[in-house]
Amino acid sequence: MGGFGSGRPSLRPAVEASLRIDLAAPHVKAIVSADAFRQGSLNWTSAGAPAGSVGYAFYPGTADHAEFVLRYALNGEEQSQRIQLVTTVPRFGGRRWWFLCPLFQRQGERKLVRCICLPLGGRYFASRAAHRLNYRSQKDSRDLLGFLDRLQVKYGFDPA
Repeated sequence: MGGFGSGRPSLRPAVEASLRIDLAAPHVKAIVSADAFRQGSLNWTSAGAPAGSVGYAFYPGTADHAEFVLRYALNGEEQSQRIQLVTTVPRFGGRRWWFLCPLFQRQGERKLVRCICLPLGGRYFASRAAHRLNYRSQKDSRDLLGFLDRLQVKYGFDPA
């Protein structure tokens, strides 16, 4: 009971299938580190085709607090979402920006995250944990033994 590959396969959507805004991405890091009002759009592609677009306005606020305002359309309906950013001071100096997950904030929790996602069928950008998203590699690992068996059959490998 409970061995490798046991249990139901996950039906949760994958992070990789979501629109993601990652504070470690160079284009997002440039927006936040400028300490000045910025606006524009973030665009995603999938297999060379447009996969999504979000308009943003960045309001720097104070040295340790800022705000992103995101504007996007879902099913023809315009959405607007405010996401707060805060900073922490790493051990060796400088400052590091974090998103405050808006869905955890509604529940009265303060969860700092580097990346926010909008999954397929989702309505709001929020953390991976709030949307209960998995990474694709978490799903693939369950099929490892079956994959190895298929390779053995395909290439005629005989372990004996």
